[in-house]
This record gives sequence, C-alpha cells and structure tokens, in this order.
Amino acid sequence: MLPRYACPRCHVSLPSNEQLNAHLTASSLCRVREGEPLEGVTAETERQLRKRNRFKTEEEKWLQMYQLLFPGGNIAANPTPCKYLLT
Repeated sequence: MLPRYACPRCHVSLPSNEQLNAHLTASSLCRVREGEPLEGVTAETERQLRKRNRFKTEEEKWLQMYQLLFPGGNIAANPTPCKYLLT
C-alpha cells in the first residue's frame, strides 16, 4: 500500500496529515521528483475494495475489484478467479 501521507511532488512519506499539510504549504517548496510515480493502492482504492456489494454476483465483484486495481485495463482480458465461474 502507498504511504498514507505522501507528498505528490517529492514522494516523501510523512507520519501525519498535519505534517503533510505543513510540508505542502511550506514557504520553500520541495523539488519535484522525476520518474515513475509511486505504485500501490491508495487509501481511497482500499476503501472502495472494502465496500460490501451484497447485490452483486461473485463475478461482478471480481470484475469490479480487478478494475479498481488495474484502471484502464482491457476488460475482455480480465482473468477469472475461478474456472468454475465460466461453467
């Protein structure tokens, strides 16, 4: 999982939201860190994954989970969690 409080410019991890806000609003801005953004699950994605979907089939739940974890992925190429769902 991604650090809960990470600067979007320099990617430094901070221990609290207050310290992140102080870092972001400091008079001297941090340098933008070039390269790939951090990979992982954000707190919002984790919240969405934990939501209960009582009225969806197991296959619908799986597809939703896959799309949350791999946004922009090819929905037709989604793997199935179980070969028995295809029967």
